[in-house]
Amino acid sequence: MSAHTFVVTGSSSGIGYATAAKLLEARQCVVMVCRDSDQSREARDRLIAETGTDSGNVHLVYADLGSRSSTQAAIEEISARHDEIDALINNAGVFRRKRMVSADGNEQTLSVNYLAVVQMSSGLLPQLRAANQGRIVNVSSDNFKKARIDPSDLQSERHYKAGAAYAASKLLTVLYTVRLARFLADTNVTVNAGHPGVANSNVFKDYPPFVMWLLKPFTSSCESVAESPIYLATDPSLADISGQYFYREKLDKSWRQKVAQASPEFSDRVWEETKALMVGYSCAPADSTQ
Repeated sequence: MSAHTFVVTGSSSGIGYATAAKLLEARQCVVMVCRDSDQSREARDRLIAETGTDSGNVHLVYADLGSRSSTQAAIEEISARHDEIDALINNAGVFRRKRMVSADGNEQTLSVNYLAVVQMSSGLLPQLRAANQGRIVNVSSDNFKKARIDPSDLQSERHYKAGAAYAASKLLTVLYTVRLARFLADTNVTVNAGHPGVANSNVFKDYPPFVMWLLKPFTSSCESVAESPIYLATDPSLADISGQYFYREKLDKSWRQKVAQASPEFSDRVWEETKALMVGYSCAPADSTQ
């Protein structure tokens, strides 16, 4: 695999870090999109040391993905530095036990897990289109199959339950994957979503340590889970596959049953509500009928 450029959100730890490490070991270039923190800088330095890659192959871009303005600034920085992007891996995610609001007033689970996916994917489309074959990989969760969405309350203001908010954000991402794939049907860019497995990462860090201890036997290492997004971002057999959902590295055969429950009218209403939250920022497609 010749050198390509991969943008990986949430790559300072967990699945994102393991994904970045595997790509760098394969001598690829990685753009890390992470918070402005010592942890992010230490992660970059550790990736360089552990993989033996040249420091020029790792570009650290700071972003609070819960903030639309911060995310837009990151998009502009990436766009200014990279004419082509071969794959965008939307990996970053949060799970909040209690309802929390981001810097610009949006509920954090919705903002990081869904709105940032819309914004990053839309904002970097020119660079993805400039590549020979651009790919967008949306890291999701099988929990989306249990989700219910109230288009009039995407922010969970009337009722917040952590698991429900997380599942809803993942269903929104899957619905967006389908919509974006339809919009990009006649281009060289594909977009797919996938459940990589449950990793022993810090995504559930809001919970007490004993809960994480109880969950550990049911989780896999971040290194093994990272194989899934890398597969979706690089495998030649997927060059013409778009708008699909994968369970690990296999095409899921049951996911459309859940998506089919959302009528076109329902999906369009959700998208209208999404666009209302994204006014002034990257958001494609602009037409709800696409």
